[in-house]
Amino acid sequence: MTMARLDAKFRRMPRRVNEGSYDEAGVLRRGMAGKLAEMVSVCEKQFPGVSVAVAFVALGDGERIEEFGFWLLNRGTFCRAGSCTDDDSGRVLLLYEVKRKQAGMVYGYQMDGVVRDGETFEVLAAGHADLLEGDYLAATEKILVSLRKYLRRLCRRAIRARKKYERRKR
Repeated sequence: MTMARLDAKFRRMPRRVNEGSYDEAGVLRRGMAGKLAEMVSVCEKQFPGVSVAVAFVALGDGERIEEFGFWLLNRGTFCRAGSCTDDDSGRVLLLYEVKRKQAGMVYGYQMDGVVRDGETFEVLAAGHADLLEGDYLAATEKILVSLRKYLRRLCRRAIRARKKYERRKR
């Protein structure tokens, strides 16, 4: 699917993500947005090159969560602490489709070739039970804990690959 088609498909959707959350579905209640921002902040402090955002959407018929995630990652403006950026290279976007009770993750281009689909499934599976019950905050917390473990594993993998490359180079 081309970006022009996705632009036409999601033209009604806002493109701005504030403080790490996008709540087009109206899931977040008073106080929940602050807790969500705090959870995202913990993850981002541990991995300074990674920016995390969580999106809650209720998509229409014929709209897929994967397409919306790709569109928002590429067309969205992500604002935090008064500054906005559209750089998506180190971004991880966690998506919830609340009508269908689906979850998905989209990674920025910096993580292409590093992230494996099966491992992404493991990260999302951590919050599966809470997601089915509609407890999105608990699901997000568990998924972000699992994401941090996964990112640590990716870091170790990258360090081993670099050391292996340096040994070959000698």
